[in-house]
Amino acid sequence: MKNIKYIKINEKMEVLGVSDNKLLDPKIYLEIDISIKENEDKFIKIINVLNDNKTPIIDSKFNILKKEIKYWRGLDLNKYDASEIKDIQNIEKRINKILTMDFNIYFIEYFDVLFQLANQGFFITDNNKEEKYLEILETEDDDIIDLLEKYLELKEKLTPLVFLKNTFDKKFQELEPA
Repeated sequence: MKNIKYIKINEKMEVLGVSDNKLLDPKIYLEIDISIKENEDKFIKIINVLNDNKTPIIDSKFNILKKEIKYWRGLDLNKYDASEIKDIQNIEKRINKILTMDFNIYFIEYFDVLFQLANQGFFITDNNKEEKYLEILETEDDDIIDLLEKYLELKEKLTPLVFLKNTFDKKFQELEPA
């Protein structure tokens, strides 16, 4: 029994998507019977390339000729050479790795300490932080003062990470050529 899928393409044989149904213009779809093992394997490869945010270019027998990254984070990558694209992606990977590991750990700890302080009746905001710091110090309770110290240490660790992320996002937006 046939199991037909449809591959939406443009005039350059770039795959734009896949579907179970042929929609609208039959000229822009290739029909593939995935009940045939070889076709199923090719179809899966096409889907995997699409899932990697790449645009596969195929031939009439569904072989992938080329995988192109057309757009990445909103940038038209056709305006950059391969080494520039790789550099941009490597920088983002490194920054994301640092931010994800450190930021998530510090962020969770930060809010845990903040909630512990709130449970003790100290709700620290940007508007009242100096006042609350003094209130905590005046309690002379070592446990609460330790929480305040931990809170301030974590806030100090998070600040450069947030700055780094914001700086990266700003620089990334500046990359789009005119």
